[in-house]
Amino acid sequence: MESDEIPWDDNGWHKSLSRPTKPLPPIIYHYCSVDTFVKIVTNKALWLTNLFFLNDSDEHFWLRNRARRFIEQRIRQQPDEFGYHYLETILKQEWRHEIYCACFSEQADVLSQWRAYGDDGKGVSIGFATEHLLWLSANLQGMFTDVIYDDGEQDKLIANAFDLPPRLCDGEDQTIEEGSFAILGQLSEAASRCKSKAFLEEVEWRLVCEPSFMFGTNEESCWMKAAVPRYMDRRGVITPYIEVPLVEGKSYRKRGMEPIKEVYFGPKNWTTEQEYAATLMLKANGFERVRIVQSSLSYR
Repeated sequence: MESDEIPWDDNGWHKSLSRPTKPLPPIIYHYCSVDTFVKIVTNKALWLTNLFFLNDSDEHFWLRNRARRFIEQRIRQQPDEFGYHYLETILKQEWRHEIYCACFSEQADVLSQWRAYGDDGKGVSIGFATEHLLWLSANLQGMFTDVIYDDGEQDKLIANAFDLPPRLCDGEDQTIEEGSFAILGQLSEAASRCKSKAFLEEVEWRLVCEPSFMFGTNEESCWMKAAVPRYMDRRGVITPYIEVPLVEGKSYRKRGMEPIKEVYFGPKNWTTEQEYAATLMLKANGFERVRIVQSSLSYR
């Protein structure tokens, strides 16, 4: 699929925000437990977790805190020209935006990833075709792109978000409240792909979407399943998530786009029986030609 075939909307902000900063790797990896792997394959679906329930406790708030410093500078330069005091007050509150994402890494077999996300080496890393994830993001009206760790690039996103109100006005008056919440919406999108440099080793990519913006209530589609948040018990925490169909019927075969390309078994999780069972399960659920790989790391 060529990138210009992806039906991005006409909003320049969304295009600039969702555009990757580097070439897309052909395969991207999702570290998870064996239980999650089985559910992905047998349900033919991905679970996207609410952004505020990911492992990083600073998730989303990282960029918000940088935005607050940006506002303070604007207030000094242009005292309340566009209600910056009002916006600063909102950002100080526990304001949350309903946004969901699935996380991936460019690296298939990294010890830190196994420890943090791959059930301490007893799980798997699933290699997905990035072309297929781009197709998913288009159907979800979301984005699939790399995470930004660079401070300067993050500041550019913040500055662009604050330049948004004049573009939205189209000559019409816009209240301080309307302008502020327009900015907050753009900051929330930007926050979904920004993290501290401390996580640079993860070389992360994300599939991100907002269920409330997906479809009209009368539109019938297999993607409508993803528009309704669900809830799970995740280590004693009630966690919102959405279920996204990984395939739509058998059309992915006709397009020659196999969703799953590889599966790496963690350094604590390799036996010939596991390899055999995984091969059977994948084929039974229509995932052909998947490469099964043993981790090259020693870890106990």
